[in-house]
Amino acid sequence: MSLLESVSVSIEPLEPGPQAASLRSRYQTGVAFNFVGAAFNQGSTFVFTVVAANLLGREAFGKYGMVASTLVALSQIAQLACGHTATKYVAEYRSCDKEKCGRVIGMLLVVVACAAGLVALGLLASVRWLANSVLKAPDLRFGLAIGAGIVFLNVLIGFFMGALAGLETYRTLSWALVQFGVLYLVTCTLATWRFGLNGTFGGLFLSALLGCVLLGTALKSECHKIRIPIRFGLFPEARKILMGFALPGAVSSLTFLPALWIGDAILVRQPQGYAQMALFSAAYILMAAVLFIPNITYVVGWSLLNHQKGQRQWDQYRIVFKINLALTGAAVVVGVSALSVFGPAILRLFGKDFVDGRMVLLVMLAAAIPQALGLSALQHLLSQEHLWLSFFAVVLPRDFLLAALAAYLIPRHGAVGLAWAYAAAWMMALIIITPVTLSVGVRAAALDAP
Repeated sequence: MSLLESVSVSIEPLEPGPQAASLRSRYQTGVAFNFVGAAFNQGSTFVFTVVAANLLGREAFGKYGMVASTLVALSQIAQLACGHTATKYVAEYRSCDKEKCGRVIGMLLVVVACAAGLVALGLLASVRWLANSVLKAPDLRFGLAIGAGIVFLNVLIGFFMGALAGLETYRTLSWALVQFGVLYLVTCTLATWRFGLNGTFGGLFLSALLGCVLLGTALKSECHKIRIPIRFGLFPEARKILMGFALPGAVSSLTFLPALWIGDAILVRQPQGYAQMALFSAAYILMAAVLFIPNITYVVGWSLLNHQKGQRQWDQYRIVFKINLALTGAAVVVGVSALSVFGPAILRLFGKDFVDGRMVLLVMLAAAIPQALGLSALQHLLSQEHLWLSFFAVVLPRDFLLAALAAYLIPRHGAVGLAWAYAAAWMMALIIITPVTLSVGVRAAALDAP
């Protein structure tokens, strides 16, 4: 999740000689098209957030941020890592086994739709309890209720994006995201302006529905174009994919965003909690802007990495990994430096009451560096299907630390305490990831040596 030049993307196995040039071309093409798509998609999210903060005011914006955090956490759980799984196996099989590639898409689509439906129904059944008892805000019942539909649609959107990335059809994905971003901004802005906070949630649902149609249609069209038949049902390798990759990936998704949500829930229950939540939400959004380029390189690198793995092109595999890590590091350092200088001024765009969030922003920007580098380094571990190792060695300690520090620091420092908990958790994760990834890399190099 991008330039509008017509560049063909090679999906054939790389041959000796022009390998490096072909790989660079594919990487640059993917990043360029993804940049355009993500600029409209995430840019529209940022612009609407600023608009919503000014239209709703700090207190109501804090409530919006809390519901949004809840929906993101539930969507992450309901995805069962199927979008990430789709990118990996579609990239790995799309050239060497189109039949298997189509079966992977069909199987994962059924799994993710069922999981999303169950989570959405669970949210719908618990709306009153969440609003009244957990969030202490009965007026959020409507937002949580319509949020059940938003969760279902967002999970499907994530899956469609993952599958399109695996196909390396970045021009199609980019164009769909451009349309989605424009529709999201217009729909949500008008709904918020006309109906207030409840209108915001209605706009989110409508835009998610339109985005789901756009991306689902794009995936079907691209599969037909390159003769990948989508088949539903199980197949011989299905158990390995589901139990060896999707399941541990899903287990990993059960901890991070819920751990962050626990911190959010503790924060809003403090005095002036929703005002503090508004400050954290604004800082989180600006931190996400810093991660804009690293996220693009992550998506492109993940697809290319697994395609080289499927083709047994190990030299090119290592080149992709190193390029991705270097670009991620450079991009996040530049972004953090720029936002550290201009971020406090940008906070004023959210409203004059948000200037108090300067320290929250600076801590979250510091957290962006270990987060970006850690996720990029983790790609090698995940592509080699060491997901259980990743979960127990990296994910679980990180998320336990996040929740524990949040519970300790928030009553004392409010939103700044939650930001410090977030930063400490990612720093510890990077410290763990580095030797683990190097260890797997040494073993893989030894096994692949002639």
